[in-house]
Amino acid sequence: MKRAFSIILLALTIASTACTGPQVEAAGEERETPPSTKAEASNHTKIAILQKAEDTPALPAPQAISSVKVIEEDLAAPITAQEETLLEPTAEALLIDARSARIEGDYSRAKALYEETIDAIEPMDPIHDEVRGEFAEILGQHGDFSALIELLSPQETPLSTRERVLLAEALEAEGDDLGAASIFSSLALESDEILGLEFTQRAKQVIAKMGGPSLTTLSSSAPFTPEGRFATLLLAEDLLSEGNHEGASTLFRQLYFMNPNDPEGKKAGKHLSVIEGERGVKAGHLGVILPLTGRLAPFGKKALRGILLGSNLLSGDSPSGLTLLIRDTEGTPDGAVKAIEELANEGVTGIIGPLKSNVAEAAALAARAHAVPLLALSPAREISGGEVFNLFMREEDEVDRLVKYATETLGLTRFAIITPDTELGWEYRNLFWDAAVRYGGEIAASETFPPDETSLEDPLKKATGLFGLSKRELREHLGKERFERTRQEANKLTRLGVSHLAAPYALPDFEEEFAAYDPRPEVDFQALFLPVSPSIKAAQMAPQLPYYEISGVILLGIRAWNYPDLTKVGKEYVDMAHFPAEWEQTNEEGARFSEAFARQYGTTPGVLEAYGYDAISIASVARGLLSRKAFADNLSKLWGAKAVTGPLTTHPTGEIAVEPKILFVSGRDIKTAPPASY
Repeated sequence: MKRAFSIILLALTIASTACTGPQVEAAGEERETPPSTKAEASNHTKIAILQKAEDTPALPAPQAISSVKVIEEDLAAPITAQEETLLEPTAEALLIDARSARIEGDYSRAKALYEETIDAIEPMDPIHDEVRGEFAEILGQHGDFSALIELLSPQETPLSTRERVLLAEALEAEGDDLGAASIFSSLALESDEILGLEFTQRAKQVIAKMGGPSLTTLSSSAPFTPEGRFATLLLAEDLLSEGNHEGASTLFRQLYFMNPNDPEGKKAGKHLSVIEGERGVKAGHLGVILPLTGRLAPFGKKALRGILLGSNLLSGDSPSGLTLLIRDTEGTPDGAVKAIEELANEGVTGIIGPLKSNVAEAAALAARAHAVPLLALSPAREISGGEVFNLFMREEDEVDRLVKYATETLGLTRFAIITPDTELGWEYRNLFWDAAVRYGGEIAASETFPPDETSLEDPLKKATGLFGLSKRELREHLGKERFERTRQEANKLTRLGVSHLAAPYALPDFEEEFAAYDPRPEVDFQALFLPVSPSIKAAQMAPQLPYYEISGVILLGIRAWNYPDLTKVGKEYVDMAHFPAEWEQTNEEGARFSEAFARQYGTTPGVLEAYGYDAISIASVARGLLSRKAFADNLSKLWGAKAVTGPLTTHPTGEIAVEPKILFVSGRDIKTAPPASY
């Protein structure tokens, strides 16, 4: 029925069209249609709009019946080419449907309709490029890159800038980096200065992902173009990282002499200067400077044991070609300067050490003067920068982690601070106070004591409101205590059903009690921050809290507490003390290090051993052993590196920040604090 109805409509259309040819006059005579009208009718390819029956001029009855009769006789005949042309939708209708499907989110239907629309439009039609651009955007948005490349690659009309960008992105997504870079480079040459820089950067980003063969092709085929020069620079840097200084120098010179002022030429010039400065440098040779004699020798030897363990030289499994050149600083700045001069002349790629702050400061100056990268194990933060690095825990990180754990995990909100009256003591005080406020805590008291004393009597009394009380103030304290005792006893008797007025309970004589009165402290804080070192000093101070009747207070300390002396001397008085530390034996890296150290030396490692172990581990990676530049580049790019004191990340300042861990005392053991949000 549907086909029959369509053919009837077609017949009516043909009949209607025929009426525009020979016209029937009322008198029955024919009148010729003008030629121009005939031409218009013959060239008409759009679907005729069928008018309603009542709007169509009536035909003579015999003709109309005859036409319908013929159609009925031909219902079973196949559709002719003329019928197909007249039934086919126009490009305009297809485009409307395609855009509707796009708005509705029907990608498959929109894609099919856009393909039909493109096929239906002549390439020179003004709307062709607009439709192609729309279709390209849709394909790009849906990641249909192969279809996008097929749409835009062979074209009779030029592509717009946007279409070329889409094509380049599709080629890049499909792995054709060379094709993508070529398009971006062409756009850079054709664009204004601002857009040109943007397209040049896009081209370089694509080129940077290329492998050796593609880089070589681009470098040799377009040596004078920005993208070709960039490819040459990358090839040269790859050779340099592999230790092929001669091959790298050849390419760097080529870039520099062609144009020393563009980005590639300037970078090539810097590389050439570094290569010249590294003549005589021996790949794989690392220097170590530590105090091995003198007052600081015990500390230097601890770090050295960690370095030797981490290098695997003792077990014979060290990285190929690794050689350690060890020098004694004697714990003095002059000794460090002398050691660095010797090692620089020996051609080391880098140096590890020293420890003490003033020695590290002198070492940093000497290292810069001799262009040797330095990895210090020192708290002297100001030395880092300019190929001088520092592996150490920062005080602000240490305190921040401690306070965050205390507030968010332990639920503490009120703190007291007692610090030694030193520059470091005041720094710890300020850091703790700021962190407490940051995490919603309060400081109930803050006191200091002379650094050479171990007694906390005065600061504890000040913190609890008992220091320097006059007789009048003492009498007031006793009066408050007597009133509180009376109130508690009355409440107790009331609960027992006994009238406290009739009870035999009575307070002792006031004056008699006052003569022997020793006021109790008013403890309005939950934790005491005591940033003292070494750990044995903290252990000696801890028993003073119960001695001065301060109970129920948690001790909070610093990294220096992470030694066995804390529990051996402090015993039950340091129970539940919490403090940050550079490393812990329970995590994967710490356990592996601790076990290896015990096997090698038969003892338990400390923090200096851990620092030494990590220093050699991050410094002796294969690529970092090739040159001084490689040594510095390797250290500057650390990001979350696995380590005993890690994960390790290098800050822009050159500081390699150690991640603090929280430990606590349980009985006579130091354990890792329960997991928390820190």
